[in-house]
Amino acid sequence: MLPPALEMSGFRRSQRNFAPIITATLRIMEVVIIERKAFEALMADVSSLTEKVNRLCGRESDRRMAKWMDNEEVCRLLRLSPRTLQTMRDKRLIACSQIGKKFYYRREDVASLVIDSKEASL
Repeated sequence: MLPPALEMSGFRRSQRNFAPIITATLRIMEVVIIERKAFEALMADVSSLTEKVNRLCGRESDRRMAKWMDNEEVCRLLRLSPRTLQTMRDKRLIACSQIGKKFYYRREDVASLVIDSKEASL
């Protein structure tokens, strides 16, 4: 029978002679003891910080995503078919960015397209 430390590390038999190959890893752990109140205060601070980071990341993500529109949004806004939007893309009438198979349009570019088309019709 193997000592508990070696049982936990596992052992395997080599393919040639079935002799046990034992690998052991020595792990040294430092134990730090603090008072319960200090630990709870630390955990409260960590939780508060985590909430703030998540809130800020969510806001920034919303701001960034608010600047971009996908095909469906642009088609709905401009009342275009997806094929017409593709033709406009191909003719470079509207700027876009492609990620994978999906196209994204900046809100400013869509707004300038609307303004330009209104000016051209006057």
